Amino acid sequence: MLTTKNNKTLSAKVVAKSKEQNVALLFVADKTLKPISLGNSSAVKNGDDIFAIGDPVLGLTLR
Repeated sequence: MLTTKNNKTLSAKVVAKSKEQNVALLFVADKTLKPISLGNSSAVKNGDDIFAIGDPVLGLTLR
């Protein structure tokens, strides 16, 4: 189970996980979810919600 920011509870399946790296990939089948829009890191302000997408081991992120 996973809970969204607006307290909606969804069923999730663990696709892959790494205990050593403390990371997991989840599959959520919910037609009401919308993809996040990618923003401009130069426009981020203090207090904004952010999400990092990438590889936590190699430090590769989507920019």
